[in-house]
Amino acid sequence: PYRRQRQMCRRVRRQGEQNGFTLREASVDAYRQQQIRREKSRQMIQFSSVDYTGVLVINEPALFLQRLAQGYGKSRAFGCGMMMIKPGDDA
Repeated sequence: PYRRQRQMCRRVRRQGEQNGFTLREASVDAYRQQQIRREKSRQMIQFSSVDYTGVLVINEPALFLQRLAQGYGKSRAFGCGMMMIKPGDDA
């Protein structure tokens, strides 16, 4: 599990490099496999959701805000990919 958590945190770091922020610290709080059934279909859709806690530094505010509004990841249509932001202790 620890190795998988490191991989997940690396993924968020890469997202930051592309989207105007630097991840200073992060931890994985929860990981879940989700399954939902498509309407009017027998097909099951599977995706993962991950909850992170951490500290980030915003380097490019316009780029960061644009991506924040769009969300992150492939599962945005299912309510995933949102980021809750609050000022840090040293803000």
